[in-house]
Amino acid sequence: MEVELDLSQLKELFSNDKKKFFFKLLNSIIVVSFRNISIYSHSPFITNSKEITKDILNILKKHGCFAFLRGSIFYDLTTIVEKVVRSFILNYSFKFGVFKNENSKSFQLSNEILKLYLEYPKKMLFNCLVYSKANIKLTSIINLFLYYSTSSSSSLSLTKLYGSIYYGSFYSIALMLSSKYIDDYVCNKLDYYLNKYFNKYNYDNKPTRIIIRSLVKSIIVSPFYVIDSIYPSQVISSLVLNESIPTLVDPISIAISIFKNQGFKYFYKGLLPQFTLELLSSYFNSKKY
Repeated sequence: MEVELDLSQLKELFSNDKKKFFFKLLNSIIVVSFRNISIYSHSPFITNSKEITKDILNILKKHGCFAFLRGSIFYDLTTIVEKVVRSFILNYSFKFGVFKNENSKSFQLSNEILKLYLEYPKKMLFNCLVYSKANIKLTSIINLFLYYSTSSSSSLSLTKLYGSIYYGSFYSIALMLSSKYIDDYVCNKLDYYLNKYFNKYNYDNKPTRIIIRSLVKSIIVSPFYVIDSIYPSQVISSLVLNESIPTLVDPISIAISIFKNQGFKYFYKGLLPQFTLELLSSYFNSKKY
């Protein structure tokens, strides 16, 4: 029996693959751009929501649209490395009997802490890159950390390098862990009530779910991101000015200081960019091409 090669089907398949690749690439570019904008909008370099638009336009005018994609390759590559290392550690934890069930609460908590810990250097460097407003290269920021680690001796001090990068990790991990578990709890409750509501009226609307969930998530995480942005912003300023790494302040003291000096609204100055990011991420993740 002969099998005929249908060239039209091959052409259609190739065309669909190209479209799928194009849309995924476009989605990635949009999401990464808004991720950078969201990170910057929570930083102390922005005092209110009105300044965000002004700063974005200035950066676009000075550096072009690719300014918001800076460091994306570094971010993706280090994410792959982090996942490989985390998988290796967790696999050995099962092998040596540290964990027996991946659905256990202890495993899930340990996995999340390990993830945040391994991500922290990437997050620290990437946030410093975003805060620099496209004026400093990633290699320059890394060199600044290396310079700080050799400032008191002629050789590289790994202990000092580790300390300079991981110095604020404890508070940051605690903040992000709290943010995640509060977000998971609230969003799970939200999903329950949305399901109850839609089932009652025999009606379901996916866009409505995405909008409500994205808004609630943004409202929850924005204050945590504002507090978490304080230390990296001080680090990039100190490194550029060739000053010592700033003294670490606990998140509660930072939150109280922000509330007293800037008011409650300051915690939500980056709400709109964060909401847009959550909305786009949720939409693209649910989209089938």
